[in-house]
Amino acid sequence: MHPHIKLLFLAAMLAAGSASAQTDWTTHFERSGGEATPTYAQTLRYLERLDSASAWIRLESFGVTPEGRDLPLVILARGGEFTPDAARASGKDILLIQSGIHAGEIDGKDATLMLLRDIAITRRLEHLAENVIVLFMPIFNLDGHERCSPFNRINQNGPVEMGWRTTAQNLNLNRDYMKADAPEMRAWLRTFNAWMPDMLIDCHVTDGIDFQYNLSYAMEVHGNMAPPVAQWERGLERAFISGMEEIGDPIVPYTFPRERSDIRQGIIDWASRPRLSTGYAAIRNRANLLIETHMMKPFRDRVYATYHLLIEVLDYVRLHPGTLRAAVEEAERSDIARFANAGIPLSRDAVPDTPPRGAPQSRPDDTHRSPFSSYSPARSHDSIAVHFRSQGSTRSFRFLGYETEIRQSTISGGTYVWWDRSRPIEVDVPFLDDVQPVVKVLPPRAYVIPQEWQDVIAVLRLHGVELLRLREDARLAVETFVFSDAEWRDRPYEGRFTVNTNITPRIDTVLYDAGDYVVDLAQPSGRVALHLLEPRAPDSFVFWGFFNAVFERKEYFEDYVMEEIAADMLADDPELRAEFERKLAADTAFAASPRARLWFFYERSPWFDEKLNVYPVGRLLQTPPLVVE
Repeated sequence: MHPHIKLLFLAAMLAAGSASAQTDWTTHFERSGGEATPTYAQTLRYLERLDSASAWIRLESFGVTPEGRDLPLVILARGGEFTPDAARASGKDILLIQSGIHAGEIDGKDATLMLLRDIAITRRLEHLAENVIVLFMPIFNLDGHERCSPFNRINQNGPVEMGWRTTAQNLNLNRDYMKADAPEMRAWLRTFNAWMPDMLIDCHVTDGIDFQYNLSYAMEVHGNMAPPVAQWERGLERAFISGMEEIGDPIVPYTFPRERSDIRQGIIDWASRPRLSTGYAAIRNRANLLIETHMMKPFRDRVYATYHLLIEVLDYVRLHPGTLRAAVEEAERSDIARFANAGIPLSRDAVPDTPPRGAPQSRPDDTHRSPFSSYSPARSHDSIAVHFRSQGSTRSFRFLGYETEIRQSTISGGTYVWWDRSRPIEVDVPFLDDVQPVVKVLPPRAYVIPQEWQDVIAVLRLHGVELLRLREDARLAVETFVFSDAEWRDRPYEGRFTVNTNITPRIDTVLYDAGDYVVDLAQPSGRVALHLLEPRAPDSFVFWGFFNAVFERKEYFEDYVMEEIAADMLADDPELRAEFERKLAADTAFAASPRARLWFFYERSPWFDEKLNVYPVGRLLQTPPLVVE
């Protein structure tokens, strides 16, 4: 432990002992000498004591786990603003701190228990609660937390026993923010939408590389984050980097090396996908901070590094009252205005005159006018990036690491990287933080979802997306997509068989039924709806398999029937005959396959399923008057 950190550790122990001559507020972590973390029952007892002893703290449950445990939520509100309405009316910034989303990575729980005590009981840090309301989820993955063992994280240096990475249903909550399969995540989303916190802080422990730092961090500041909030985060970042250096515990950006055996090759930055906590906060226009302590450092040092970084964050919010809320509100207003002006004005002759839904429609390989041809370069700034990749470096910084060597294993026969802690190094490394969009979409004015897709509707509601319903049938010009060459993972990923598919846009006129849903993107949750409903987004409903059924063919033709129909089609349609003959001449595999040749006619016949491989959600390109409720 760094000498300065050791002094702060001893000071915290003394402060805890001086809270009351009669009451011991030492945490389980402190009593163990920084070696152990409390069980759920021990944690709950400590939280109940805090609730009873302080008028600033209230303990609630925000949900129930699959194994029947109450998920604790602690509210720290110096002015007694213990409801979402009261909190928002106060004008104070609202911060959500969560720990144990991966239950073995539990440093944040013990850090925040001490922080709550030092604010609300000993009052040593009471000033941190002046302009903020803090929501604290000490154990998000509670069932995983109680699957406790000394052997749950082979790469991690303590605590003596720790929880399991995933939930009782074997789901990784930090991949579940968009699809919301886990009951814990559904409870989290309901809580988030009730309180609408201005910032999310997610506490983890990382592995994969060794270095001198106790803690690394990340924030979404690239194209997935609204500029006003990113600017506020940059100010916070400068403040907490300086503050941590002053106490002798410097920190580093979350470290993904370009080459693990040679840190001099640089560190890769990224923009998180919304399936992850900070990526989700970004598309909700919320500030965020990912805390990743270093697994090889002692548990005690990791917890205190988290404790001090949280103090830095709260102090920055205290010293800049209302600026975070203002940045969030500006970002929301900007999104709503952008979506309100989205869409393409189309003339009637730009829309194919196709039959209504339920009747035979145009052939899937027909060439419809792509909506992208209607966009002029002047409107390219209206597009929204949904996927990013690091393109290079814009700066470098001094990195505190260790010399490495490649060792030959006599056991596995392979090689592995070894960090020599006897040889610390300080080197300037490039930071590959030039993160650029690789997938952009031009948002529609709204999406229209047939009412039969109730699982999709339920998840949208969990995300706080406002849904309208058609009160009467409506024929609408929409863009939709035809899928082809779909490929699924050969093994489940987070309980789902995800799909990647080619996507071809087309424009149709579709008759939608009364009761179908309209998602107007001009709302605070509009960006979430876009990421879920846009099939090109990496965390869309399509990717997660919510629409897998549209890829399945349910009706088939018999050869002896199709032979007769194909003969009639050839006799009646000279253009079709010419097309068929061209394909025979150009495609030898097609010419050699009797089934493929008959399929050519089947998919062009009135018997073909017009919904096969067609995305059932429509992108509304115009803004006609709709009768909705």
